[in-house]
Amino acid sequence: MSVFAEHLSSLKQLPCFKYIEQVESINTGLSQASYKISADGQLFYAKYIEHHDCNDEPTTSKITALQQLSPAVFHHQKHWLITMYIEGKTLFESFIPLTEKLDHAITLMSQYHQLNLPHKELVPSEVIDLLLETSEVIYTPSQLTVFQQLKHYLQKNLSVKADKVCCHGDMNFSNILLDNTQKSWLIDFECCCMAHAEFDIAMCIAINNLDSHTTTSMLQNYQQLNPESSICRQRLNNYLVFSHVINALWFDKKASKKQGKAQVELYKALAHKQWLSLQHRIKEFELPIDSSSLPAAI
Repeated sequence: MSVFAEHLSSLKQLPCFKYIEQVESINTGLSQASYKISADGQLFYAKYIEHHDCNDEPTTSKITALQQLSPAVFHHQKHWLITMYIEGKTLFESFIPLTEKLDHAITLMSQYHQLNLPHKELVPSEVIDLLLETSEVIYTPSQLTVFQQLKHYLQKNLSVKADKVCCHGDMNFSNILLDNTQKSWLIDFECCCMAHAEFDIAMCIAINNLDSHTTTSMLQNYQQLNPESSICRQRLNNYLVFSHVINALWFDKKASKKQGKAQVELYKALAHKQWLSLQHRIKEFELPIDSSSLPAAI
């Protein structure tokens, strides 16, 4: 039985639906399987929650929905999060100017940072370890040595516990919806955590491949919306390194799984871009790490 058939069977058993008329796969995201559902005269968004430790996502979705930051939650249980469907496009799909995309992203990010949510604290070394432990990719001894050096450096330089906020953790343009009235909505909270604000900013820069000029403008916008906060450029740089590391490891992991050739090639290309960006950051920031052993692509 295909994954789609298994999910369709599972969705039909949920108590929140009387009759499901149509189910369509949504392919704009790169993480968990998600679907557009037409049921009982309404449209819904269904996300499959694969990991058992993602307990924060339904709770976070309900709280952010009350704040009008994310779509209203209709139903949730162990493996499914069902929300009302938002007609529109993701920022990744949208043709609006980059400056407008960043305005939406920074505004949502700032609002999210003001919330009080039950998030776990981000521990960079643990995230890297988990990605390596759950990946089928076999890295060379020299590559593993570089990963250990990066872990040690990040642990040493990102261990300050003060001034942490609720972070979304994956400010990808694919995780921001723009509806038909031009209102933006934040989705996908599987990476949410307690961390410094610089982490969300760095991840937004890294995962969306933003250049230095755009980064400067982005920091100015964030500072204007949060005049009492003070962005530490050194901390931002360290979170940029961390973001490229975990993005590259995640894309490598996805590329190693059995799936269509086109999907594998996409993940390989995305991983390659993140590894190259990481190599550039290490040289730019003059870190005491030999970046020559980093993977070019898997």
